[in-house]
Amino acid sequence: MGSNANPDLLLCLWSLMTILERPPIVDNTDSAIADDQYYLRNPRTAWQLMDEGGMILNLPAQELTATNTTGGLIWEELAAPRTARQLSDALAREFEVTPDAALATVRPFLATLLARGLISPVPSAARP
Repeated sequence: MGSNANPDLLLCLWSLMTILERPPIVDNTDSAIADDQYYLRNPRTAWQLMDEGGMILNLPAQELTATNTTGGLIWEELAAPRTARQLSDALAREFEVTPDAALATVRPFLATLLARGLISPVPSAARP
């Protein structure tokens, strides 16, 4: 769970997910996700991951984003700077799919996280 997270609050919000969840962003913003760009979690988030997915709370915006198991794995990986390609490799290993098939999932999810302020691009000077 992320910093400043209140587990009781997050579990309560999880039960209200059908009311609070924003609709997914469905546009072509994933085309802006470069495979070699590093991304990292926004430190001003709280999250709760469970077996079937999880939720991520943007603390300043007070917005909640729900995710499935695949999104939860991506979120865990984003604890350190990762590229879309690195994330797709992790998904391919975990779910036994091809890296290209995984990349087709990673790009739009990263675009959604970016649009909602949950991740940020890592400047080249701070990359691993």
